[in-house]
Amino acid sequence: MTTDHALGMLMRLAADGEWRTPPLGFLEYERVSRAFRRLKQLLQTLVPMPGDPFKKLRGAFIPLFQVSLHPGLEAGFTRPTPR
Repeated sequence: MTTDHALGMLMRLAADGEWRTPPLGFLEYERVSRAFRRLKQLLQTLVPMPGDPFKKLRGAFIPLFQVSLHPGLEAGFTRPTPR
């Protein structure tokens, strides 16, 4: 599961408790940033939340909702290396 797909992003949020977009200079920045904006829009459409589903704190997006993974899934989910 790639972290530029909504489900992959949700899994990363569950494992890390936050989301960090790759740094501006990385090749993947634009693609991943757009995908994260789509995830935010999707959450706002599907889940009745007042306002933004994330707060930004020291460069990280912290969810204002809870996501959890089954322990068996969390163990096999590794962070990809930015290019």
